[in-house]
Amino acid sequence: MKEKQTKNKNAVSIILFFLLFLFMAAMTFVKFMLPSPEFKTEMFLGYICVAAALMLMVFVYALYCFMTRTRIIREPKQLALICVCMALSFAACIFCELLDAYLMPVFLTAFLLSPLVKRRDTLMANIICVMCVTVGLAIQQSLLGGGEIIPYLVMFVVGIFGGSIVAFALSYERKRLDFLVKGLGICAACIVLVFALSYPVLKHGDAATAGERFLYLIDRGKWAAIAIFAQLLLVLLLQPVLERVFNLLTNPRLIELTDHHSPLIKRLIAEAPGTFNHSLTVAGFAEVCATAIGENPYLARACAYYHDIGKLNRPYYFKENQDLVNNPHDNILPEVSVQIIRGHTFEGYKLCKQHHIPEEVARITTQHHGTMPIPVFYFKAQSLTDGEVNVKDYSYGGDTPSSKIEAIIMICDSAEAALRAIDAPTAEKAQKLLGEIVGERIARGQFDDCPITLKELATIESTIAASFGGVFHKRLKYPGGEASGK
Repeated sequence: MKEKQTKNKNAVSIILFFLLFLFMAAMTFVKFMLPSPEFKTEMFLGYICVAAALMLMVFVYALYCFMTRTRIIREPKQLALICVCMALSFAACIFCELLDAYLMPVFLTAFLLSPLVKRRDTLMANIICVMCVTVGLAIQQSLLGGGEIIPYLVMFVVGIFGGSIVAFALSYERKRLDFLVKGLGICAACIVLVFALSYPVLKHGDAATAGERFLYLIDRGKWAAIAIFAQLLLVLLLQPVLERVFNLLTNPRLIELTDHHSPLIKRLIAEAPGTFNHSLTVAGFAEVCATAIGENPYLARACAYYHDIGKLNRPYYFKENQDLVNNPHDNILPEVSVQIIRGHTFEGYKLCKQHHIPEEVARITTQHHGTMPIPVFYFKAQSLTDGEVNVKDYSYGGDTPSSKIEAIIMICDSAEAALRAIDAPTAEKAQKLLGEIVGERIARGQFDDCPITLKELATIESTIAASFGGVFHKRLKYPGGEASGK
């Protein structure tokens, strides 16, 4: 099954690369035909040369992804995003060049991708896109136009330099305001670079003297300034659109998902307040654990908010939503109870998909219990029969965690429930209990598909233990019985 899925994803990736090449070739053909719609042999030969160069560079990029970036190949949605951003940037550069070569938004790809994909993916996509633009236009100029090559070389250097700085400086930027401020700084540096590269080489034609070269640069440099700053503003408009269209996870998107006015969280507050409070506590543990091992705390918090969202279908069947007297499981068979309890994982996933929750958050619903047994109903079933009871019939049927964040949620979810049940809790009891929780999950193979290390698991244990007192602390009472925060 997995082999078939891999083949399908490989086929989708090949199609995406081919569509990227076709789009670039089509845009280049339109660009070739705009100056003169009449067919000319030299025009045809020039176009063939450009198309061949584009095919070669797209092929090199595809080879790079298949050999070193298999994670992108396994996630066609992310590869589609990269290809779309490269295509948009290529088209923008090709047609802006009709006005002036300095008007090309040469590192638009980097700006678009930096908050959406990994740093190295942003860097490589930007380099390939800049090379495609520069090579295509340079070949056209040399074969057909006989114009200057210098502006294209200048913009090539600016595109590589600016895009690389954007990839390294903005890839993990969490706030849009900080993104804007840093982006403005990078744009200003690139404008200076345009002048620094262009001034020494403009010693011919009508710009023979230093003064004439300076005036020429001012005239041409205004286009570079417009293009460089305009692409930053364009990115701020397009990023939220790309996030929604591709259902991507960015830090601003994660913050939106955990807003208490988002539809599912609003329902959780109203219909399952006990589960909501449990999720808040799990989120508190998960955030500090994620920070402690270098993972994204925003993603940890979002996963904690949604991990039990499936309990919305039958909230009263879960302990945190029940009163102190009535428990509906007392009146039904354990076989029925276990179906209800483990059903919340799959029902949660369905709810998340119905509300277009990103996959990275949605799948936590089926993975936070893995394949762990449900001991309460297993032992109840044993007490009602003289025969053997298969433990698999009383275990969760989801997937085991496949990422460190999912492992964190699994541990924090169990820890919150177990720590709350401790009588006369102490730090020593909490540390011992956490060790048992993690040890049992290791023994049952819950982390076999997860890249988490034993050292990181130990860090998670100690982090939860350190946070334990702040969550389950005692309160002093006034003489009249009213709780005091003092």
